[in-house]
Amino acid sequence: MRLISYLTLCALIILVLAVTARPQAAKSELVGEVRDQNGALVPNAKVNLTDISTGQSSSRLSDNGTFIMTNLKPGVYNVAVEASGFKQLVREGVRLATGERVRLDVVLEPGAVSELVTIVQDASLLRTESGGLGQVITNRKIVDIPLNGRNFLSLVTLSAGVAQPPPTTGGP
Repeated sequence: MRLISYLTLCALIILVLAVTARPQAAKSELVGEVRDQNGALVPNAKVNLTDISTGQSSSRLSDNGTFIMTNLKPGVYNVAVEASGFKQLVREGVRLATGERVRLDVVLEPGAVSELVTIVQDASLLRTESGGLGQVITNRKIVDIPLNGRNFLSLVTLSAGVAQPPPTTGGP
């Protein structure tokens, strides 16, 4: 009887942990700073992020001029930043990939909020927020390549700069 109650308790704990755990690898983050032309941080700037594919948007106010947006679906976004006394800035085509933390710093120009500055450019390919290096391999590429025995290690060679070690000969 004691063993059954112990196993039931373990199963309940595992179930609660599984429900509360959030998958982190399939999400992206956007961080950055909002500055004026003199380089000073602009507090309480509204940062609005719109997913191009779905049209869903989310917004956040910059704290001391810095912002962080977490748990974002990978995709292409338009980022609009506005603050009182400054022209609205829109950055189109910011690409967020799985597991990436992208830094996007913006400089606002003085003017009315009704004035608009649009930048059509992707975020920098240099990822300064982490020392990790990663690459997303598309599903189509994985399905199309022949794999010997379905060994997943063959997929490693799809990433740039990666080579498999030479085969071992079996002797010392």
